[in-house]
Amino acid sequence: MFERYSEAARKAVFNARQEANLHSNSEVEPEHFLLGILRVDEPLLQRVLHSPLAPSLLRVQVEIHCRSTGAKSGSSVDRPLSASCKRALAYAEQEAQKLGDKEIGTRHLLMGIFREEDSFAAQSLRTRKVTLAEIEADAGEAEPALAGDSRLMRDLTAAADSGQLVPLIGRQREVDRIFHILARRTRNSVLLIGEPGVGKTALIEGLAARLASGSAHPTFANRRLVSIDAAWLRWIDWSEPGTAPVARYRARRLEGHGGALLAIEGLLDRGSVASLHFLEPSLTSRELQCIATGSPAGFRRFARRFAGLARRFELVELAEPTPDEAVAILQAHAERYAKYHGVSIGEAAIPAAVFASGRFLPHRRLPDRAFDLLDEACARVKLAAQATGKAEVAAEDIAAAAAERCGVPVEAVERALALHKPFEVLAAAREIVSRLPPDQHSWAPLLTAWLAACSPAEAEALAQAIREIKAGP
Repeated sequence: MFERYSEAARKAVFNARQEANLHSNSEVEPEHFLLGILRVDEPLLQRVLHSPLAPSLLRVQVEIHCRSTGAKSGSSVDRPLSASCKRALAYAEQEAQKLGDKEIGTRHLLMGIFREEDSFAAQSLRTRKVTLAEIEADAGEAEPALAGDSRLMRDLTAAADSGQLVPLIGRQREVDRIFHILARRTRNSVLLIGEPGVGKTALIEGLAARLASGSAHPTFANRRLVSIDAAWLRWIDWSEPGTAPVARYRARRLEGHGGALLAIEGLLDRGSVASLHFLEPSLTSRELQCIATGSPAGFRRFARRFAGLARRFELVELAEPTPDEAVAILQAHAERYAKYHGVSIGEAAIPAAVFASGRFLPHRRLPDRAFDLLDEACARVKLAAQATGKAEVAAEDIAAAAAERCGVPVEAVERALALHKPFEVLAAAREIVSRLPPDQHSWAPLLTAWLAACSPAEAEALAQAIREIKAGP
C-alpha cells in the first residue's frame, strides 16, 4: 500500500501508528497522521500556518483530543486504519496524481487529511485559516531531512567524525573541568561563561572531537554532543497563554535525543532567559544534561532572577587566551582562511594580526578580533590580486586592514608593528624575568614596558646578550 510513499511519508505512517498506540486509540485516525507529519516535517506546518510556534500548539491540541478518545486495547501492530483515515490516504494519492508527482510525500498526506473534512485534524487546520490552495502551493518545497530538528540542531560529534571541525588549541584545563562536571551525579550541567569572542564555540567543538575520537573516559562512550541554536527556545512567547504545554512538549523533544549532551549556545544572551524554566524539571531529574553558554553580564542577570535554577549548573569561566595562545589558534585555522580566499598567509601576518588587533581593537577579545583582521587582510589581498599580482598576505596587509577599520594612518600601524617586534621583545622579557632573583620580580613590569619601546635593533641586541649570559662561559 505504501510502495509509492517517499521515505519521509513512510516515516510519518510509522509515527502515526506509534501515536495511536501511545494514546491508547483503537484505530489509526487522521489525527495520528497529522501528529506523524509534525514529527517528520514540522517546517511544512510552519510554512502553512505562517508561524514557527503554531505547529507546537497544534500538536498539543491534537494530543489532548487523542487522549480524550483513548480506549486502551491491543498493541501497536493491531491498530487498523479507520475508514476516515483510509479516505484521507486515498485523497493524498489523488492529490499526488493531480500534481504529477511520482511519490506521495508529506505534503500530499497533509492535503488528504485536510480533505477529510469531518475529522478533528481537518477542523483544527481550518480554524487556523489553512486552505487547500496554500498546501498545494507549497508542493515545490523539498522533502525534509529525517533528522527532524536539523535546521536548528547540529550533531557536533558526527561533524567531528567527518573532519568538519578544526582541532582545539589549548584549553585542556577547561575541557577536563567540563568532563568532570558532566560525570557528576548531581549538578552535572555546565554554564560556560566568557566574553564574546574568547572561543566558547571552539571549546564546545573540542569537546565533540574528544567524544568522537574515543579519547574521553569510557563513561562518555557513545555519547553525542548536539548543538542547539538559542532561537529554538526563543520561538516560545512566554507571555502567550497556553505556552506551558508547549514548553513541556519541547522538553520531551530534548529528552528524546538518546542521551545526547545538549549545547545551547548563546542562551543567556540571545535566548529568553525565562525559557530556561521549562528545562528545570529535566535537569532536576537528571534526565537531561546541557552546556549553556553566555557572557558574564548574561550570567549575572540569570543568577539574579533564577537563583534556584542556577544551582542546577556548575560554572566554568573561559578567559581570553594569551597572545601566544592566540597565535597558535590562528595558525591552526590559517589554512582554511587561505583556501577560502585563494591566497597564502605569510609567517609574519599572524603575530601581526594578534598584536595589531590588541593595539587598535582593544574593545574586542582574542582570538576573535585577530581572526577579524586576518580575514579582512586576506579579502583585501584577494580583491587586489588582479591589479598587483600579489597573492601572499603579509604584515603590511594586516596594518592596512587595521588602519581602515580604525580610521588611522597606515603608517602609524606599520610603525607600531615594527617597534613591537613581538617575538624578540617577548623572548627578551621572559629571559630577564628568569634571571631575576625572586625578591626583584616586581621590576618585571617596568622592564617589559621599557622593552616594548625599544627599537627593533635594540630589542634583538638585548635578546642576544641575554642568550649569551644564559649559555655561560
